[in-house]
Amino acid sequence: DIYKRISELCSEEGLNDMTDELVDRYGDVPKEVMALMRTALLKAEANEAYVTELKIKEGSITIQMYPMAKIDASRIPGLIEKEEGRLKFITGANPRFIYNEAKGAKTDIPAMMKKARELISVLRPNA
Repeated sequence: DIYKRISELCSEEGLNDMTDELVDRYGDVPKEVMALMRTALLKAEANEAYVTELKIKEGSITIQMYPMAKIDASRIPGLIEKEEGRLKFITGANPRFIYNEAKGAKTDIPAMMKKARELISVLRPNA
């Protein structure tokens, strides 16, 4: 039941509510469970933004978009400019964004997941 509910997370509010419930029931939430919940939320947000594939590694993120994604393309140049050369947009049959973190920046997986959420939030239709 809990795993199913975690897989259905779709908002930061839902994540906070689930965290509170788990703390009430079991005490401190292990970092692995928090990572699972953050991953479920990221998956839901990516789906809402028409992301078909998301790859996160230390230092890099690849966001592949559905070719007919209903996003506001006018936001893309501003997003690329804001990232100061770290973000590229590749057009074609498999449009995708490729983000490479600057040298010396925090590039562990949790930091890169946070960055992926930030980038995806701009791509979401109702952003």
